[in-house]
Amino acid sequence: MLNTLTMHSEKVFPLMPFNRFFAGLYYNRIIKKECALGDVKAHEKVLFIGGGAYPYSAVYIHKLTKAKLDVLDYDKAALMHAAKHLKPKEKDSITFYHGNGLTFNVAEYDVIFLAKQIIKKAEVIEHVLKTMKESARLLVRCERPTSQGYPVKKVPVKYAFIKELRLYA
Repeated sequence: MLNTLTMHSEKVFPLMPFNRFFAGLYYNRIIKKECALGDVKAHEKVLFIGGGAYPYSAVYIHKLTKAKLDVLDYDKAALMHAAKHLKPKEKDSITFYHGNGLTFNVAEYDVIFLAKQIIKKAEVIEHVLKTMKESARLLVRCERPTSQGYPVKKVPVKYAFIKELRLYA
């Protein structure tokens, strides 16, 4: 339900005036925690899986860290919307890719973010953990710390949940 609501709202939300302000009211606190927890540096290569039609998270991650980001989404229409909402100075730092989190090559990334609304999240986590480089960090947005039955016991967890966030490293 939340996934469907998020997908549809992301397509309508960018049409609203002051959309970045309102997105910031919800996301800024979460993104600041993510960037601090993931220790994201300007020189690192960052991937955001499940960027959607309104890439506020990617934009704010870049604003906070100055890191260049790649945004992956399986919905081509969403990516077309997303690209339209970048400011000219952001276009050099945020790149969009059409693809699937279950098969995308994540080996070159230092930090990987997974959106809350991605489909088959447990399988995507498994794929990323198997294929990311050893020094990479994976940050996963979750609805609740115990939801979805993620393979917690099989994963070396360096840091516990911070409300909606889990770091796998």
